[in-house]
Amino acid sequence: LSKTVNVGGDMSGVITSTFYVRDATGNVMSVYTIDPTLNNKKITQVEADLYGSSRLGIFNLNRVVDNLQSANYINSTSTFERGDKSFELNNQLGNVLVTVSDKTIQHSSDNATIDYNNADVVTANDYYPFGMLQPGRQYEQINGVYRYGFNGKEKDNDIENGTQDYGMRIYDTRLGRFLSVDPITESYPMLTPYQFSSNRPIDGKDIDGKEYGSINVIVDINTGENSTLYIPYDATQLNLCGPQGRGVVYNIQFYSKNAAGVTTVLDRSSFFYSRGATTFLGLVHTEYGNYLGATSFYYINKSGDFIDGHNNMKPQYNYDAPAVDAVDEAAKMHDMGYDKLNATGSSGLFDDWGTTPVDEKALGTWNDFLDKYKEGDKDPFTGQPVTSDEISSAWNAAKLFAMTTNEKKLSIAVFMQNNYSNETKPTMTGRIANAKNIETNYQLFLKKYMDQDKNGTWTRKPNMWTENKDGTYAPNKPH
Repeated sequence: LSKTVNVGGDMSGVITSTFYVRDATGNVMSVYTIDPTLNNKKITQVEADLYGSSRLGIFNLNRVVDNLQSANYINSTSTFERGDKSFELNNQLGNVLVTVSDKTIQHSSDNATIDYNNADVVTANDYYPFGMLQPGRQYEQINGVYRYGFNGKEKDNDIENGTQDYGMRIYDTRLGRFLSVDPITESYPMLTPYQFSSNRPIDGKDIDGKEYGSINVIVDINTGENSTLYIPYDATQLNLCGPQGRGVVYNIQFYSKNAAGVTTVLDRSSFFYSRGATTFLGLVHTEYGNYLGATSFYYINKSGDFIDGHNNMKPQYNYDAPAVDAVDEAAKMHDMGYDKLNATGSSGLFDDWGTTPVDEKALGTWNDFLDKYKEGDKDPFTGQPVTSDEISSAWNAAKLFAMTTNEKKLSIAVFMQNNYSNETKPTMTGRIANAKNIETNYQLFLKKYMDQDKNGTWTRKPNMWTENKDGTYAPNKPH
């Protein structure tokens, strides 16, 4: 990716070309330039971006890369010089407030002993809410320019001071408006197509010129009633998450209404709610979308806490947020099926026999999806393109559920054989499990211990189950 800027305004001006090297997700990894005022117009690597889980800073280089030759490291020397790296200090919106170098400034009171070290501050900036720099609240060392600023986005001073590149569009921090129409404006008819972060720059930020994913909850402080509005990160691809990763931004507002009907806003809070759990040293995601995985959404009480089962309160799950695709919708239906059985979490998945038909339905949906759809096909739930992430999540979920349902069905078949010997068949043929007989015994279990209504919802038969102290259920043996 590159751009060319004609500083003179016509072809007689100074022409500078800038080249960006990005990774697969669009992050800038390195920047090169051809500038008549730098290194005799030779191709120069001017910076390499430094990353952890997100961008940490920049390694400022002035490395000519014309005619690079293979390095000879035998009897060679290299020089390490501090001060070329700049690390950014951000706030919750990603605004770059301060950058410091990798060197320190020593302080001595007697010119002999070092008392302590101060940070080498390269730049410092304060911003108005929509991103304009505050006059008199800026600092730069000589040649201390930093490429990124408000929301962590790149400054685009090639157009005009005060503009920034959000990938999809250019943003003017002085106006608080984008300079072009939002590409997904049809999904937000209540907003001007030039708006920035839904006109809420304090608790939200615009990601690449598009909306940020959030769950906006309004809580009545008197009744505890919740009103929820879900705003996707990208309405054109619902299963795409922003740079904060898998999860949503919760924006919570508390209000009260007096006898005359006058509403008063009392408090606001905002935080990122992660759904990014992994296993195998972080290599495999165990959560996906809004519902696949262990982390759930809950209603919020008057104190601003999730009603998630703590303090001896029954959890109140919130299903107002839509699923992001067909795989996530199957997980949502699965979770709602667990609610009908009063089952939760890992105990419901691994130990509760009553949840087995609900697990089977989800497993069948994921296997059917994997058989019928490939990357790029139209998702049957959203109509949007199927992604590789959706396919891998369906595969991981199907493998886990196949293992747990097979283990539970074997245990159920043995239980039925031991307690209903006249109506069941042997679960083992020698040392080998008999799959056909296991299924026969399992179907007898469903008939005796479970009910299914016309909508396909499963419930436990009355008087056939005992609830344990830990909230789990065990089937009663026949008298």
